[in-house]
Amino acid sequence: MSRTIELIASTALAFTLSAADAIAAPPPPVSDIAVADDDETSGDDDDFDIINQELDLDFFKDDEEEDFIPTQRLQSNDELEPDSGDEQIIDELVPEPEPQEEINFLDDEEEEISINAPGQDNAQLYRDQMDSMKHLGPDEEIIAWERYLDRYPNSIFKDRIQSRIEELSTGLYDERVPQSTSFGGGAGAGHAELDFAAPVLLESIDPRDRLRASFEIGFPEYLNLMVDYEAQLMRYWSVHGGIRHRYTGWNIETGTHYSLIKSARTNTLLTLMGDVHFNTNPFYPSLRPQLAFGQRAMVGGNPLDMQLQAGVDLMFQSEFSLVYLAGGNLSYQASEKVRFFLETSLYMKHLGWEEGSSFRFNIISFGISFFVHKDMLATLGASAPYTTNYWGYHYGSIIGDYSYYL
Repeated sequence: MSRTIELIASTALAFTLSAADAIAAPPPPVSDIAVADDDETSGDDDDFDIINQELDLDFFKDDEEEDFIPTQRLQSNDELEPDSGDEQIIDELVPEPEPQEEINFLDDEEEEISINAPGQDNAQLYRDQMDSMKHLGPDEEIIAWERYLDRYPNSIFKDRIQSRIEELSTGLYDERVPQSTSFGGGAGAGHAELDFAAPVLLESIDPRDRLRASFEIGFPEYLNLMVDYEAQLMRYWSVHGGIRHRYTGWNIETGTHYSLIKSARTNTLLTLMGDVHFNTNPFYPSLRPQLAFGQRAMVGGNPLDMQLQAGVDLMFQSEFSLVYLAGGNLSYQASEKVRFFLETSLYMKHLGWEEGSSFRFNIISFGISFFVHKDMLATLGASAPYTTNYWGYHYGSIIGDYSYYL
């Protein structure tokens, strides 16, 4: 009986201690529960173990402890998804990242011009242009590149093309005018020759190295033959000499042409011409000063050379005679090999006299020129007078001209 009472008392004591520990902190393992032991109960460990196994100590755990999750763990748990209300709070606490600026690795020129922009080329057109110019000389290559830029003003290779034109221009000048010349050939280096069109019956206004021969056969019995050589002392200065049959007869001629303006950048010419010619039959000298202006424009991607010139012919005959000279020329280069021209020349005297009493013989000319070679130009044309008075040298003529640019 006494052993039964002791067993019940031990069980009640263990139950009381377990409940107190459950309230204060998580329960320790069962093995740590202190059990009263005395001499009388030391041999009954097996019975006490059975009672411990039958007791469910989880019963004494706090419900809040089981549901409690630390705040730090909640924030780092990727598996937990916030409520709809929490999403707004998270968006306010964590701002969206700013958009990153895209890096464009294209050149500025390519960035400004779209690939389909008007007046823009592409790599294939540029390569085709380069292939087509492999056998051209420097003069012709410059013209070809200028036409290319006129056709494609927004070329993505514009800087490269302009550098090539400058390189060719420098080389051309170095070839045409040596730097060692006593006339100061170094001045104006780097400027290209204009290859400005030369008129047929007027004077050439572009100083060049040139050998020229021409004829004019008019009905009924007019003949004009001419051979002339022009030597370029400087890019803008030349001298010439030759023989020509003019309206007054055969003449021995010489003179100089000096360009006050010769710009490869603006394609502009302003030339002062001072010629002296000697009429052979009868013999007398004449001075022939003139001023000429020329300008090149691009029409349809091809050059149109326009020029005007005017001056006087001072004839020191037995009686001094003054003749007024003027003329103009339009030359359109339709292709690399063909050029068309339209020209007029005015030859007048006694302009201050009464109406209808002045002397005049004014004609119009037209024709076509062929580039036989890059340095050789052959011309064939015709002329006819459109206003005459007292002077009537022919009723129409055929013109042939050949120029070789040295």
